Amino acid sequence: MMKQLILLAFVMLFNIISLFASTTKLDAKLVLIGIAIEQNSQTPVHNAVVTLIELNTGVKKQFTTSSDGQFYFKLEADKSYNLILTDENGKKEDIRTISTANKSKPEVLHAILQRTTTKANTVITKNNFAVATQPSYAKEVK
Repeated sequence: MMKQLILLAFVMLFNIISLFASTTKLDAKLVLIGIAIEQNSQTPVHNAVVTLIELNTGVKKQFTTSSDGQFYFKLEADKSYNLILTDENGKKEDIRTISTANKSKPEVLHAILQRTTTKANTVITKNNFAVATQPSYAKEVK
């Protein structure tokens, strides 16, 4: 009798697991994992506000980065999003477009947002301003 109860419990558990597995295969689990970093030092930016905006509906989601600069969002298939990093005054510092078009399987997408490191109170003088290389499009003026 005990063996039959254990066998029955095992069969029921197997059926429940199978049912759960088959229903989760139908909906794609799309996740965006990213990091916010300082542009020059490449160090993580903690407590930065990252906003995800679905472009068709305008629905917004916000995330405050962790101490290691990371953030994440759950995404939906066949959507386009803007991913925006803002400073503490609400000024946009970096914007990326994320698309989940034709993504029907579970997937992890990645993004890197960069914060400029020039401080508002920094005075640029001849001593602390230098151009490392001349851009390829620049022409010499005589």
